[in-house]
This record gives sequence, structure tokens and C-alpha cells, in this order.
Amino acid sequence: MKEGLYVHVDEVKNVIDTFGSKGGTGMTIINDGFILSQIRERSDIYITHSGNMIRRKSHDKNGRVESDA
Repeated sequence: MKEGLYVHVDEVKNVIDTFGSKGGTGMTIINDGFILSQIRERSDIYITHSGNMIRRKSHDKNGRVESDA
């Protein structure tokens, strides 16, 4: 498996809609570092460079993901 995050596209959309802001042209303006950190926190599975899979449990009351690792 390739290293990376495995997250549902609806969760990505939810993060962008929640933390992005609308510009005057109707485009969404985002802080990419912050948005990526929020997506990373919400990912269900993460594959490390060495191929280890880290599954995540559920979101806590603050929307943060609790990890199995």
C-alpha cells in the first residue's frame, strides 16, 4: 500500500466547508496547512512509510479522532 491518509471524500468536503471562507468571487479560501491538519485528524486509516496501518477509532466530543495506536 502507498503511504498516506485514507479518508472519505464527504469528510474532506465537510472540513473545507467548515473551516474555509467564501471570497467575493464565490471561491472558497482555505489555509492549506490548517485544512490538511484537520483532514489528517479525521482520517479513518493512515498508512506509514514502512507500510504499517494505523486504524482510528471514533471522533471525541471535540471532533478529534481517537487512535488505536
